Amino acid sequence: MTPDYEKAAAMAAQTLINYNITSAPIDPLPILKKIPGVLVMSFEDISKKVNLNREDVISMFGCDNQDAVTTVYMDRGELRYVVTYNRMLPSMIVDRVLARELGHIILGHDGSRQEDVRDAEARCFAKHL
Repeated sequence: MTPDYEKAAAMAAQTLINYNITSAPIDPLPILKKIPGVLVMSFEDISKKVNLNREDVISMFGCDNQDAVTTVYMDRGELRYVVTYNRMLPSMIVDRVLARELGHIILGHDGSRQEDVRDAEARCFAKHL
């Protein structure tokens, strides 16, 4: 299966329209927080809440690159997303990785397709956002 780059680019443009965003730079965090069924927390905040060290939290979410990860689950027949990210990174990088995670959500990635295809589409979405 090949990535649908055209759809990813179009959905990025549609997201800007839907959220009435007309100027750069784009901050994806407020967009993520407005989407129903999406919880966004930093690794650091989760670490404090569950009383685990940050590295254990990162490992728990299976995030090898330590920048961000989106976990998908079903709740009463609805897709739900938990976005966890490293807020200790420079803000420009945080914006970039959150835009990628936003792409996963907007594109409806649910884990049913190949990871490399999903990642390519989400990166394309982020680039066009």
